[in-house]
Amino acid sequence: MEKKKRHYNKKRHYNKKRHYNKKRHYNKKRHYKKKKRHYNKNKRHYNKKRNYKKKKRHYNKKKRHYNKKKRHYKKKKRHYKKKKRHYNKKKRHYKKKKRHYNNKKRHYNNKKRHYNNKKRHYKKKRHYKKKRHYNKKKRHYKQTNSPTTTTTTTPSQR
Repeated sequence: MEKKKRHYNKKRHYNKKRHYNKKRHYNKKRHYKKKKRHYNKNKRHYNKKRNYKKKKRHYNKKKRHYNKKKRHYKKKKRHYKKKKRHYNKKKRHYKKKKRHYNNKKRHYNNKKRHYNNKKRHYKKKRHYKKKRHYNKKKRHYKQTNSPTTTTTTTPSQR
């Protein structure tokens, strides 16, 4: 007979365990206080030390990396400076052009806006007056020949 395969996902199982350990770590103080106070004390001290070492290691690593970069930069400084000058020159030129273009655009848009506002204002007023007049007319003279209205005849008219 064949051997049965395990059904649970190993990674999941591992993560579950990890989660449990994590939880245990957070709840440790509360749960184990009376039982293992001395153990915790030692553990804390050990962790403190370990964390300090870890931090120091990390700091040294960063520092090494930084120094390496610095060395590299010193080596290539002249080259970088030259490149930078060129780049800045181009950038300045581009900015100047852009500024000019934006100013022109702004000027044009302002003019346009001013004109449109004036126009809109004028239009609005006229439109408003016209509307009122139209409504007044509508009240006084009722249209009879429109297809929507139906006329009913009274017996006397027949």
